[in-house]
Amino acid sequence: MGLLQKVKTEFLLCERGKEAFPPETPFNFLQTACRDIKMVTMSSSDSGISPVMRDKSLWKLVCPGCQRGPKKKSWMKISHYIDAVEFLGQIKEIVSKHRNNKILLAKPKSYELRIGGLEDTVHAGDGEQLEVWKDCYLPERMEMVVIGALDDFRCSAAGWQLVLLLCEDGNVYAYEFEVLHLVARSLEDLFETGAEFPGLEKFRFGECFEELSEEEMKKEMQCDEIKKIDDEHIHFRRRLQIEMLEDLKAISQSEVIMIQTEGMRDTTKHDKSVYIEIRESLRLK
Repeated sequence: MGLLQKVKTEFLLCERGKEAFPPETPFNFLQTACRDIKMVTMSSSDSGISPVMRDKSLWKLVCPGCQRGPKKKSWMKISHYIDAVEFLGQIKEIVSKHRNNKILLAKPKSYELRIGGLEDTVHAGDGEQLEVWKDCYLPERMEMVVIGALDDFRCSAAGWQLVLLLCEDGNVYAYEFEVLHLVARSLEDLFETGAEFPGLEKFRFGECFEELSEEEMKKEMQCDEIKKIDDEHIHFRRRLQIEMLEDLKAISQSEVIMIQTEGMRDTTKHDKSVYIEIRESLRLK
C-alpha cells in the first residue's frame, strides 16, 4: 500500500471512530490526535461518531463533522482524556507546526488559506480581540482558535485580511469588521467546498446580548461597579467645570489687560498729537 493510500486509510479509520493506527505511520501528529479523540455529535434525534479528516493538505486537522449548524447546536463530547479546550489546543499546536503553508480553496476562487495563528495576522499581539470573538458574537460563549487567514481579500476587514477561526462546535468562522461570518460547517467543508463569503450566517458584534427589562436594568444600575463608574463620572464633570471656570476667568483677565493696554496707547498717541500742534502754533508766532 502506497503512502498516500495509507494516509487515506488512516483518515477513514479515524472518521469511523477507530483508535488503532499502524505504528509505522510517519504522520505522528495526526496519529496522536486521531487516536486520542472521539467526536460525538449530539442532537435531539441522533448521535454519532464523526471526526472528519481528508488528505488534501499537509496538516489535515481533526474536526467534528457538525452538519446541523449553530441554530440546532451540535455539541461534541470528547472522550479519552481531553475536552474541547484541549482539542483546540492540539489544533493550535498543529497550526503552529505548519504555519505559513498554504491551502488553495475552492471558494473564494483563487484564494489560499495561509495557515497561522493570531500572531500571524493583523491582530498580532491583541489577545483581547480573540476573547471578544469568543464572547461578543455567537449566542453563547465559544472557545475558538485562529487557524489562518486569506490575505489581500477585498472586504472591510483590517488590512484586507480575512481571519479564519475554528470554533469548538466545529464551525469555521471568518472575521470581517465587527461581523463573524459562518463560512463552513466543518474543516471538511472548508477543504472540500471552500469558504462561503458572505457567510452562511452572520453574527454581528453585541447582537448576542439580550435586552434587559426595565427592572433588570434598574437592578444592574445598582451594582457596586456601576455606582463606582457613576461616582467617577460625577467627579470628572466637577473637575472639568472647575477647569473651564478657571480658563474663562483667565481669558477675561487677559481681555481686561488688553483693553487697558490699548487705552494707554491711545492716550499716548493723543498727547503726542497735542504736543505737535502746540509746537507748530509757536513757530507761526
